[in-house]
Amino acid sequence: MKRQTNFRLSVPEPCTQDWDAMTPDAKGHFCAHCQKSVIDFTTWSDADLYAFLSKNIQSVCGRFQADQLNRAIQLPTQKPTRLYRIAIALGLGLIFTQLSTTHARPKPPLMEQNVFTQQNDTTGIDSFIIKGTVLDATKQPAINAVVNVKQYDKIIGNNVTDIDGNFEILFPHISDTTNILLQVQYMGHLPVTVPFDQSKTKLSISLEMGKRPIMGVFYMRPLVNNQHPGPNSTFTREQIKNMPY
Repeated sequence: MKRQTNFRLSVPEPCTQDWDAMTPDAKGHFCAHCQKSVIDFTTWSDADLYAFLSKNIQSVCGRFQADQLNRAIQLPTQKPTRLYRIAIALGLGLIFTQLSTTHARPKPPLMEQNVFTQQNDTTGIDSFIIKGTVLDATKQPAINAVVNVKQYDKIIGNNVTDIDGNFEILFPHISDTTNILLQVQYMGHLPVTVPFDQSKTKLSISLEMGKRPIMGVFYMRPLVNNQHPGPNSTFTREQIKNMPY
């Protein structure tokens, strides 16, 4: 029988423990109710999740975004990021909880001084360079966040943030700079739109969570393909360890 390469995560009975009431520790937050450390998976990519679940064989507590559940988690097309490597080093394990309904209302995205500088490229044609840094809801660098420069809904420049959350976008000089927008998108976070302003000199964007995370005991459902899930089952340690990666 052909080995399944994709799987789906689900949390049938979410936990009601309050993430904000937990004490921060070296591994994430410590849950006094369960007497365990809880890792925050809400900003992890599919590559990170797949790699972690493929190699981690310990019992784990953690926290997911709703849009990370009940869909296919596929074989990664890129190497896992620093988040995954840190979690493996910490040796955490798998049970998940949900933010209580009393969780504080998210603040609007924080935007500080903008950076839009104009310079000449190597071809001698005037161009704009936009530089900046994107932070996630935990004030950590947002790795691989998508940053697009648009004018009238047309993308005229784009890039992704590096491991430190930094980005740099070069796009041709445009005489008409009206309706030029910088849009930032990052998994599990609210998108941010920043108007283009040549008079600004620095860009720093802090993102906020877009959906309430979920915690609780999770189940892994193997998928024949993205459209047809297989029977519900819980993987053994050996099955998780031997998943292709």
